[in-house]
Amino acid sequence: QAAAQPADTAKMILAKVFIKPGNEADFITEAQVMITNSNKEEGCTGYMLYQDPYEKTNFIFVESYRNQAAIDAHFATSYFKEFGPRIANIISKPTEIKILTIAGDK
Repeated sequence: QAAAQPADTAKMILAKVFIKPGNEADFITEAQVMITNSNKEEGCTGYMLYQDPYEKTNFIFVESYRNQAAIDAHFATSYFKEFGPRIANIISKPTEIKILTIAGDK
């Protein structure tokens, strides 16, 4: 049985987004709002977007948070809630999201 994680355990989110060809620039424009606002969140320790150099329609958000409460706060923001509907017509398949717990250095 896995040990219980402390409430303040750092977390990462990897979110792969798949965009219809020709819509990359529109996606980046929409993503900039998320990136700018998310990086201002108290519990967010990093929020970046990368584009696959070989598959230009594939992107990944790499996000780091102080703890699960910070993720919950992120998910509750208006810009997070609006992002999915704003990109719904330009994604080619559902976003793949992984939430990872960062091992402590103790």
